[in-house]
Amino acid sequence: MNENDSSKPVKWHKLSVIPSRVRAVKRERQMKFLAALAETGVREDALKISKINATTEQQWKNGSDRWYSDRLKEVIQSFRDKVESNVRDWAMEGAEVPIVLRRREADGSSYEEIVYVKKRDPLMTMFFAKRVVPEYREKYQPPQMDAQMQETSSPLTRLTVKLEMIAERYQKPDFTAIEVVPEQHQLTDGDDGS
Repeated sequence: MNENDSSKPVKWHKLSVIPSRVRAVKRERQMKFLAALAETGVREDALKISKINATTEQQWKNGSDRWYSDRLKEVIQSFRDKVESNVRDWAMEGAEVPIVLRRREADGSSYEEIVYVKKRDPLMTMFFAKRVVPEYREKYQPPQMDAQMQETSSPLTRLTVKLEMIAERYQKPDFTAIEVVPEQHQLTDGDDGS
């Protein structure tokens, strides 16, 4: 009787211990996917590049493989840092963009020349400002005033409270005040002060 007889059902044996070769292949596939994800930042693209099935990757993520879940978090954070760095560069330094210039010669002939100039993107600048300066955010809540300031409503009362707070600071023994006296402007003959 032939062992490769297809009429007989195949007996599958469940391995209780995964051989080290299988683990090594799995780890190699995981690293290939993670490298592709670090490059593209898009899961679907990384799956195509690394030729990994989406279900397989989902099992790795939801499984008990702590190594993979830790590396996945690192790769995602690394890509986020790369994006933030690019946004910062566009916002603060700009990027070189090509501009076509039409030049005229003295004899009346003209030619086109491509010149690269640094241009900052105002939209990226706005987004970066919102990222780093809380006051630029839409839902910005200014810091709350202390209870004494909240009770008062008139500007004069708030100013009085602020002055009292400053006076209290002067009373502390570790506070050193420096008195600044403005210089007096001397009037000279013919100067009417205006």
